[in-house]
Amino acid sequence: RYRDGSELSFRYYAVDASTLLGLLPCPVTSDTSLPAVTVVLRGPSGRHTWTMQLRQVSRHAQPQLAEQLAPVRRPEPHSDPPPIVLPPRPPWPDVVKTMPMTEADASIPS
Repeated sequence: RYRDGSELSFRYYAVDASTLLGLLPCPVTSDTSLPAVTVVLRGPSGRHTWTMQLRQVSRHAQPQLAEQLAPVRRPEPHSDPPPIVLPPRPPWPDVVKTMPMTEADASIPS
């Protein structure tokens, strides 16, 4: 049974008016992780049956695929934060000390 409650049933097709093709889709379950289809072919040359699974990669590439799909581990946090580096203060010219005070400088309380 499918999840929606419908029964599994063959779908039949006629090919060249002499060949009968039957398809039985098998849904993905917890036992089978790949979608599959069973094909029954009946024609003048005899009867043949196949069960096929849909794979995106070959079986030989499966270990490589598992490595590629493995989750990437996050880096471990540092126990102490990095030191704070303050930018150097701009060097003020010595002329600033010898400049006369203005009325605006006197209006700002210190």
